[in-house]
Amino acid sequence: MCGEMAGDPVFTRLLLGLGLREFSMEASSLPDIKQRILDSRIDELESFSRQSLDFSRQGIITTHGRTAQSHSRQTSMSNCARE
Repeated sequence: MCGEMAGDPVFTRLLLGLGLREFSMEASSLPDIKQRILDSRIDELESFSRQSLDFSRQGIITTHGRTAQSHSRQTSMSNCARE
């Protein structure tokens, strides 16, 4: 996947959940996207992507993605706090 979509954390999650594994993006996006991929679980991303496909408008998908991203960050932070 090449383009702006691959460098957007919300859409990277969606694309990973849909089975894509190769992305091309601007170098400035790489560190954040790489960390988000490393912090992700593929089973959760697949579920997220299935739910996203149920939505018909991109605005709804983006909102769904931002909510899931926020939840993912909170989970990662609480996992770090426990370590």
